[in-house]
Amino acid sequence: MKFEIEPIKSVLMKSDSNSQEIAFVCELLTDFTATQWTDLFTALDNESADAIRNGSARACEAVLRMFLAWGYEQLRMTPEGCPIDAPLRHGMCGFYRVLRGLTLPRHHLLMVLAMAQEDACRDDLTTLLLEDPPTGSMEAAAPLMPLFRSPKPSTARLFPRLLEGLENVELAPAILDLANFLTRERVVDQHPALGRSNQLIRLLEGLIDGLTRLEHQAFASSAETFDEAKKNLENFSNSALDPSEKANDSLLLAFALCDALGAIGDRAAIPTLERATELSHRRLRVEAWTALGRLGMERGINELAKMAAHPAVRLRVLAYAEEMQWMERIDEPWRSPEAIAEAELVAYLAQPTVFGVAPSGCELVDTRTLYWPGYDEPRVCYLFRFTYQIMHPDTEKRAEYANYGLAGPAVQAFQADLTHLAFDDVYAVFAGWTAEHEELVETNFDQLSPREFQIADERLRELEDADYEAIEPIGMLDFFGDLVFWAVAQSQGAPGIAIVEVGDTIWKPYAPGEAGSAVPLIKNWYKGRRLLLAFNDDLAGT
Repeated sequence: MKFEIEPIKSVLMKSDSNSQEIAFVCELLTDFTATQWTDLFTALDNESADAIRNGSARACEAVLRMFLAWGYEQLRMTPEGCPIDAPLRHGMCGFYRVLRGLTLPRHHLLMVLAMAQEDACRDDLTTLLLEDPPTGSMEAAAPLMPLFRSPKPSTARLFPRLLEGLENVELAPAILDLANFLTRERVVDQHPALGRSNQLIRLLEGLIDGLTRLEHQAFASSAETFDEAKKNLENFSNSALDPSEKANDSLLLAFALCDALGAIGDRAAIPTLERATELSHRRLRVEAWTALGRLGMERGINELAKMAAHPAVRLRVLAYAEEMQWMERIDEPWRSPEAIAEAELVAYLAQPTVFGVAPSGCELVDTRTLYWPGYDEPRVCYLFRFTYQIMHPDTEKRAEYANYGLAGPAVQAFQADLTHLAFDDVYAVFAGWTAEHEELVETNFDQLSPREFQIADERLRELEDADYEAIEPIGMLDFFGDLVFWAVAQSQGAPGIAIVEVGDTIWKPYAPGEAGSAVPLIKNWYKGRRLLLAFNDDLAGT
């Protein structure tokens, strides 16, 4: 134990542990057994929270990350459940409590606990979530995520006790999502919250009151004109989730409550659900109309079918329609492949990590069937032009932002402007981005082998002979054995990237100051262009 544990502890307890030391710890942890993890957690549990607080947060985070990876590996080898015995379980729970109050991903410990099938692990997971839940809605939800992978009857052991956490707005959405999931998958005979419908109705009433006030405050009183208020309200209704953390938590809980009330089947919830349909947020309206439809209200089904006209919620409406077996109620245009492709792109754009709000416009501008990287058969490709109305931070004037997005073989959009490119080139950019193959390898210039460096030197001299200036080699592409070199340069005073092939150079200029976005774009264009030309005869000569 001493040989394995003490070096790790020493790095954890140092406030100035460097990257090399942390990498050393990760290497030691790579092949750790359950017994060794038990020894480590027991040793750390004996340390005070202050000792760990004063130590290396990066090193501690690395330990937690490695333990989560260990849990997933154990689950891969033993699909029926991660093997966690009593000593390891006690060590995990003890270390979790030691980390309380620290900004560390201690929820990783609970995630591994959720991967086990033992009743004691289920009980400890419930206790820790109720008595000492992780801080933050994402962190609070994470420990329950493994339970969705392969639902088993043992998961029902968390209920009804876990429902005591419904008053925690960060934890409650995950609790209800799990209860709804177990009900939908028929893991349980009845909804775990069946006897709590009055509590759920009261919770939803309170959330509706708060969201109503939020709408009025954020979109009416703050706007200088009616048009401003209307535009702000439209952005809110299109958003995947409101950027405000409080509104985000409230919306997540409201979604889950609507789903739960529809599954429980208590018609006493109808007035509250009808109130939810009056709010502007389209996802919330979808969930409320769906619940009303489940409760037998014909209007709920009819109104939900109409919501398919909105790309931001179309996929969810179609999923509910299929589940409830009334797809024929939805107008054919909203069920077409083109409409589904549009909805996939809009849903992607509305993700918090992309734009965070659905575009104000999305128009199909081109469709074609192509052999696409990663697929054996041709794929139908949909190219959309999407637009956003944005406020300029300096002039406070509205301007339109437009770009192209792809759906079909992949769903993607770039920050870099593609609107100046021909459609063939736009497809090439997206194809290059999706391309992955063991014989398609890109290498930075400073990592070339001596042989590759010699070839690069010979090729790049051709640029000097062709009067290119300020040449800076940046890398090499091994394209199925064909070596191609990249270099930023200037031609007649204009910046660009030179793509040096055998006996040929392709010059792609870009605007001054745009190298950061233009260079990756041009690289993707080149890879995608060659791949598409190689497998699509109708593109030859373009």
